[in-house]
Amino acid sequence: MPPPVAATPYIIQLKNGLMVRINKAEVRKEFYDHHHGGRDGALIAATAYRDQVCAEHGIVLRKANQPTLNSISRTKTGVLPGVFIQIDKGSPYFVAKRHNGTGWEKKLFNIKKLGYEAAFWGAVDFRLEGGDVGIERSQIPLHLPTMAEYVLLASLVSVDKGVPLPAPTAKIESESPSPF
Repeated sequence: MPPPVAATPYIIQLKNGLMVRINKAEVRKEFYDHHHGGRDGALIAATAYRDQVCAEHGIVLRKANQPTLNSISRTKTGVLPGVFIQIDKGSPYFVAKRHNGTGWEKKLFNIKKLGYEAAFWGAVDFRLEGGDVGIERSQIPLHLPTMAEYVLLASLVSVDKGVPLPAPTAKIESESPSPF
């Protein structure tokens, strides 16, 4: 069996060739090694076909060195992809993930030890050091916990660690009745 082909979007290695599969365009086509003079010829043909189909359907390929981040903020705040709060087993953490050029790194920032804000900003700084974010630290607001997160944090973290009040969930209307 020939050596594996480097990760190439929409091109899948088969035992005896390559396959271009683009679900968005409903395309699936095989390029066999023996029809194209070996694996290199099949790769050239598959790449040309993939590029043609992507151009026809307006599909933009990501750069080969641009990693994709599969983890988004679990807090649903959209503060910064790759930074989220994790509260389980009595240990609250901010988790940060980043790509270091060869693989993904993950680092935990303990809220009990560092305090809420220090753990959050540590996770943000770790994520920003990985580059490819396109946002400055000054543009990132402090993540405010949801009510459920606040209740868990308040029971797990001492008061001097400064857990902020939960984010407002709905507008509270005035108590006065309407005149009509």
